[in-house]
Parts: sequence; structure tokens; C-alpha cells
Amino acid sequence: MRRRLFNILAAVSLVMCVATAVLWVRSYFVGDQWRWIGDRQLGRGKHLWLLTAGTGKIYWMSAVNDYVSPPSFAHRQLKLPVRVFTMTAMLSAKPPSDEIAVLGFAVMTFDGYPVLSSDHSRPPTSPLCRVWAIPLWFPAGAFAVMPLCCLKAVVRHRRHQERVTRGCCSVCGYDLRASTDRCPECGTAIRARAEVV
Repeated sequence: MRRRLFNILAAVSLVMCVATAVLWVRSYFVGDQWRWIGDRQLGRGKHLWLLTAGTGKIYWMSAVNDYVSPPSFAHRQLKLPVRVFTMTAMLSAKPPSDEIAVLGFAVMTFDGYPVLSSDHSRPPTSPLCRVWAIPLWFPAGAFAVMPLCCLKAVVRHRRHQERVTRGCCSVCGYDLRASTDRCPECGTAIRARAEVV
């Protein structure tokens, strides 16, 4: 049962790894954005979450906006030039007031976006907008760990079976046809073999 569960998780992880790798490559040509507007009122606006894939990264943005629209979920494609696609260009905003970036990971804090307001003539209503950026190589690599462990276990099991079938030591591969008790190379006890009639 445990082995079957591990295999199922490895298969799901492999599918997620391939999907992430496809999104990673696609993000250099087309940006994808998923937007969700919450239903809870926060001050003068509602909570807005944006998940954007572009230039090899996933951007997760959380802010408050003054959209009049009801709670909703939407997807759109962003056709921006690859070299211009940054969080700032995507949202037409000023540079971040605070930014921490390491190995492609980043946390950015903005003082608000005019683009989040339905009335572009007045100042932004979002006092704080935070953006997290994760490079897509990280989830692709993380999802690849379990399938690689499964592949390693399968290769090890097949190698063991092949050695035993050929009459070799299952540990070191030494030819045991002339041995009866222990492997002369590594000392592993030889399992009793059935006599071939």
C-alpha cells in the first residue's frame, strides 16, 4: 500500500514538473495572469490577488483596490515584449519602495498603484501592495525530486534482480556460481538456491 501511494505521488509530481516546465518556457513568450477579487470589504476597497507568469517567474501580488465589480475570478494573456516584462511594466507603476531579491526570488513592497483604481485621476487607494516573485526553475526542480527518487528505486531493483538471475552477488555483482556459503568479494551470505534438475 505504501509503495502504491509513493508511485501515485511520484506520477502526480511528474505531471506537475512537466506542467511547470511548460509554463516556464511559455512565460518567455506569453504572459499569463489570473486575477481574483475577494468579496470582503477592506476599508474603501476589496482585496485583489494577481498571479502572473512571465519571463521565467511567477509573481503573486496582494493589494486592496476600489473596483466596483463583484467578487470574480478571471484569466487573461499579457502580450508584452519579453525584455520589457517586469512587475513594474506589467502594472504600469513606479519602482518598489522596498525590495529583497536573492537567486531570482524577490519580495517587493509598493506604496500603491494608480492602475488598481477605477478612477485614474486620483491617487491610488492601496496603501500597501506586496509582490512575491518565485523563479519557475524552483518548483520545476522541487516537483522533479520524487520522480527521480522513484526512478532510482526502479533502477536499483532491476539491477538487483538481474544480478540474482545471472547468479551474481546482489550487493557487489561478483560471480557466485563456484561459491556456496558467502560471497568471496564482499562477504554477503548467499541465499539458498534451488537445484536445477
